[in-house]
Amino acid sequence: MHILVVNDDGPPSRDASPYVHSLVHELQTQGHIVTVVLPNQQRSWIGKAHFVGEVVKATYFSPGEPFRFEGTEHQTPQGLSNDTHSSSSSSNGAQDHRPWMLVNSTPAGCVQIGLHHYPHYQQEGRPIPIDLVISGPNLGANATALFSLSSGTIGGAMEAVLCGKRSIALSFEPVARDDVCNPVQITDACRHAVHLIKHLYHSWDEGVELYSVNIPLRSAPSGDRKVMYTRIRPNRWLAASPFQVVSPSGDATEQNADSSLLLRWAPDLSDIHGSMDRTSNADDDWAVREGKTSVTPLKANFMHAVHCKGEIHLK
Repeated sequence: MHILVVNDDGPPSRDASPYVHSLVHELQTQGHIVTVVLPNQQRSWIGKAHFVGEVVKATYFSPGEPFRFEGTEHQTPQGLSNDTHSSSSSSNGAQDHRPWMLVNSTPAGCVQIGLHHYPHYQQEGRPIPIDLVISGPNLGANATALFSLSSGTIGGAMEAVLCGKRSIALSFEPVARDDVCNPVQITDACRHAVHLIKHLYHSWDEGVELYSVNIPLRSAPSGDRKVMYTRIRPNRWLAASPFQVVSPSGDATEQNADSSLLLRWAPDLSDIHGSMDRTSNADDDWAVREGKTSVTPLKANFMHAVHCKGEIHLK
């Protein structure tokens, strides 16, 4: 397949975006053609937004070795070639040296630019169409309504659907902080993800427009992972505001009556997850907590409430 990869975490980074390079490497190793267009910085919690009135600038990025979280950024597309000798090019083929594109835009913007403005690979002089868009892998699960409705990862996948493409939003959930950059767990999760992506693509349900996939990082072989169809768990903010008052110096503090109101986005993630007793065994959050891979079939729309019908009579 020819796969477009976007994300909301930006270019490879140990702290913000530790998974995208490993996924691209695994996709290429499995014989897929991969085009990569990413935001030039983290754009989490941005949903399916576009920046209105902004001029988007593209630069080009040649990644280093996986797990080194480094690379070289160029103003011009050095080494850009449209040629690929076959749709089953190996990771040692020309596509492995094709630069990624970085843009000062959103995940949804990356989808549009990747589909329409990054020169496609060609075979026998003809562009190879993109078969699938993968948005991710996100650092952290995109489970429950609060995460999903704000997710740039899911937003990018929804944008792809609105462009007529099948898409999968992919997120990895570290079980512990020390596992965030664990090479063994990341490699295994990427292999599992590529296997699952292939299965979903070739057995795509006709009622599905995109899938949201959440994979826990685990010390277990891919073949031992259980995969569950799930639904998004409905939840709400439980505590106070997700914004934190800060001082002009940037420190969290009580607001001074004589100064401007300054706020930092700082949601309490335990508030978002909620307690286990509000979770059913059909929910995405439950599956991830149980160490299972969650696959949530979705449509790219705001579904209407089915019980509200007919004319409205005002009194």
